[in-house]
Amino acid sequence: MQFDGTSEEKNKHRGVGNLYDVKLKAIENLASVGIKVTLVTTIVNSINNDAIGDIVKFAAQNIDKVQTIAFQPVSFTGRDEDVSDKDRKEQRYTLAGMTHDLKSQLGDKLALEPLRDWFPLSSYSAFTSVMDMLQGADAPWGWSSCNCHPNCGIFTLMIVNNKTGEMRSLFEFFNYEQFMKDVATITDTARGKN
Repeated sequence: MQFDGTSEEKNKHRGVGNLYDVKLKAIENLASVGIKVTLVTTIVNSINNDAIGDIVKFAAQNIDKVQTIAFQPVSFTGRDEDVSDKDRKEQRYTLAGMTHDLKSQLGDKLALEPLRDWFPLSSYSAFTSVMDMLQGADAPWGWSSCNCHPNCGIFTLMIVNNKTGEMRSLFEFFNYEQFMKDVATITDTARGKN
């Protein structure tokens, strides 16, 4: 679900009617039938990049309704391809900028460290390789694997305490880099490479 902020102000840049309240109602309705949503946020510098911490807080407060947040920096294509060079330069946003903005906006609420807690999306393939092996060769479906450039997509995982709302990065206590090395050893061994 497109979700560019936790206020009408942060959502109005799309030039469509007041949909924020409608989105909140849709989230409630979907949750009432057991469906969690993914909040999809297009981040535009100087428009809503100052609101991404509030989106993370919203997700944590509604963890029973929100499964994931997908932050995506603005891409000047389609309806946005006629943007002036001046606006393009001012509104350009990067994933690296997002990691630093989240750190400053969340502060003590969730200590996300740009160099500890964020990994290239393609590194998630280590996990999917293990899942494919565990299912066996006769499994009807394999796990999806993303192999994009490291600057094209990044991910982090957070844990939210359902009772207190406290948020923690999984990578505060789970060594993902070692996990990826271990998975490489396991999958290589399974394929007879070790």
